[in-house]
Amino acid sequence: MSEPENIHISFDAGGSFEPARATPLDSNTYRLEATPTASELASFGDVIEVEKDKEGRLLFRNIILKADLKNYRWLLSRKVVESPEFKVFCENVLLLGGTWESLAGGYVVVHIPRNNDFNPETEIERIVQVVKARP
Repeated sequence: MSEPENIHISFDAGGSFEPARATPLDSNTYRLEATPTASELASFGDVIEVEKDKEGRLLFRNIILKADLKNYRWLLSRKVVESPEFKVFCENVLLLGGTWESLAGGYVVVHIPRNNDFNPETEIERIVQVVKARP
């Protein structure tokens, strides 16, 4: 099995490219090891099909297999992301078999296994209120 590698991929037909972490499965199939910032379709764990342009750069074509995860995204303040409550939240996500990512500081993406009833939106709302109430 291949190891994850850093790639550059376009989700807008070659208009722009972004760095991504992905594991090559064959010449035109990759599993995403991180959520791309330029795509709301593809997320961590998804298997995607790509095509190489004439310069050999990767162009996203479609999702072959969605990861068995529920994905949640928020734009949170630095104060929230650095709070002890948020740290506990992230630890709990890992204990549930999920994962989380912080992209560009406050853009947070959480992935929870589909068969889990945990509602991270309620918990994030609670954390935001707790942090806002602090002097």
